Amino acid sequence: MLNPNNLLSTGQVADILQIKECTVNILVKDNLIPHTYVQTDANSEYILRFNPHVITGWLRNVSRLDIDSPDGYVDELKKTVQDQFPDALETLKKLDSRYTSKQKKGYNLAKVKNKKFGFLYYVRYIKNGKLIPSRWTTGTNNLELAEQFARENRDRLLNNYYRKKQPEHDLYTVLESYYEDDSPYHQTDGQSGRKLGKKALSIHRNFIKKVAIPFLRENSVRKFDDVTAPLIVKLQDFLLRKNNKPQTVNSYLGGLAAIFDHLLMHGIITDNVFGKVEALKVAEQNYTVRGCHESRTQEQAPGYVSPTKICFM
Repeated sequence: MLNPNNLLSTGQVADILQIKECTVNILVKDNLIPHTYVQTDANSEYILRFNPHVITGWLRNVSRLDIDSPDGYVDELKKTVQDQFPDALETLKKLDSRYTSKQKKGYNLAKVKNKKFGFLYYVRYIKNGKLIPSRWTTGTNNLELAEQFARENRDRLLNNYYRKKQPEHDLYTVLESYYEDDSPYHQTDGQSGRKLGKKALSIHRNFIKKVAIPFLRENSVRKFDDVTAPLIVKLQDFLLRKNNKPQTVNSYLGGLAAIFDHLLMHGIITDNVFGKVEALKVAEQNYTVRGCHESRTQEQAPGYVSPTKICFM
């Protein structure tokens, strides 16, 4: 039986077949390539995946790879496909070129009838190889001006689009997208002076998706109000049991606290619960506490005599 972890992602299939991800998505949309949808857990959404056995069968052969071993099997499968199906890959490259040549500008312009002007150009953008399912009028039937409008207004229109698509009170949608490179939240923070490098974004993104979200789901958290101080303390303890150092735990939870702080400042939530929870003490001689909130009381933390003022920053 195939290990679910060995199902291929869109990016892996594109790499194996040596085509763009957008071409794979078009083949999926047109039902021209075998694919399936799976859930990572009972509460998650279905995600697109590909069975390597079926893909090789689709290429008119059967793979004899040991795909039960996850290490290197994608590279091995890629090499096998290159060796056994050069003609199929060449055909796919031509198909890839046909699709991507239409999308090289990052947008498509279409003529839409208009009573006053005869027609107007409408723009539809392409992002990460995918066509955004919305279009905007350029307000002109002049091709040059329409292209100028499409280039100059791309960021503004897409940011507004994602902001409207983003349910303000959908906890998991916000958590999953907050530290993406093109996240409107992250861009807004950058304008306010909180700029994170790619490495920091990757660390926060991986922690939230691989640790925080599964933890919250397991504790039946559905909305922001379900995130309580005791639950955060429970998450601290969980991370410590995984042999994370206190400063690492503080850093991870600081990334979560920053999300709540952003939402608080923009009126999406009314309270940042992280301000009620103590950061873990770090056993360093020169450790300095910065930016404070009164933490748990003695009743909330039995045995703790002198509460430390600290917050996640």
